[in-house]
Amino acid sequence: MQSTCPWPELWDDIRDISDYAYFVAKAVKKLMGNAVIVGHSLGGAVAQKIYLEYPRAVKALVLVGTGARLRVLPEILKLLKEKPDEVAKMVSKYAFSNEALADEFSRIFAERARVLYLDLSLCDKFDLLEDYKSGN
Repeated sequence: MQSTCPWPELWDDIRDISDYAYFVAKAVKKLMGNAVIVGHSLGGAVAQKIYLEYPRAVKALVLVGTGARLRVLPEILKLLKEKPDEVAKMVSKYAFSNEALADEFSRIFAERARVLYLDLSLCDKFDLLEDYKSGN
């Protein structure tokens, strides 16, 4: 799968959610010292990692539609590697009620299947549940 990411070398450095957190925290520290960190879904996982690993970069934390553990249907990950166009259509159909919007995002998702696969794989591996249960 070919990525259309403007910074393809960045994706080679992303191995887990902590890598995203590192890049965001570094940018926040450089630009403003600290900030209100807002995260939705995968962004919520990144926000939690920033809070836990770079607390000085966080003025406040806002989490929306995320959790301490994120999971992705295994079929979606499998098909995303094998048939990215089909998965892009399915994900778009579930995400958007407007058919024209779903079609446009389906095209965008299919073009960026490598990045989508990486992000969904990272979501699937993300799990802070035991850390939170133990008070960490």
